Amino acid sequence: MVKAKFLHGSQDISQCLEIRRKVFVHEMGSHQSVEPETEDKKAFHVLAELDGKPVGTLRLLFEMDGSAKLGYFAVLKEARGIGLGDMIMRMALAKIAETGCDTVLVNAIPDKCGFYRRYGFVAEDTPNYDYGQERYMMELKREDIDLVGSCKRA
Repeated sequence: MVKAKFLHGSQDISQCLEIRRKVFVHEMGSHQSVEPETEDKKAFHVLAELDGKPVGTLRLLFEMDGSAKLGYFAVLKEARGIGLGDMIMRMALAKIAETGCDTVLVNAIPDKCGFYRRYGFVAEDTPNYDYGQERYMMELKREDIDLVGSCKRA
């Protein structure tokens, strides 16, 4: 059974942090810190479970400028390909749509840009480098959030 919930950074997000560590450090070999950041305490975190085991997470941070930032989106390898990423993304976009944020931003690595494009995100032409890794800032306007249907794998 698949379940997901929102946690606030003031709650215990240790399972989210462990998923981030497994995916970003162990699997991808990133030098990016996955330790709790100041933003983690202010953010919402999606925690997805498969048969009671934590397998996916995403951080959603609402900024003072009216934007929302997605980050640390990770699904464990053994739980990929069954629609968890779609479920997590839709939960985040639904929460954003409820709040009235104008813009959603994500700083995506190149091989994940296609995933975000399926939800209407548009990438800047010029890459930036975060933690030494090429990334593209992608933006989605609130009026372009569409939660109808499902996101099929390309």
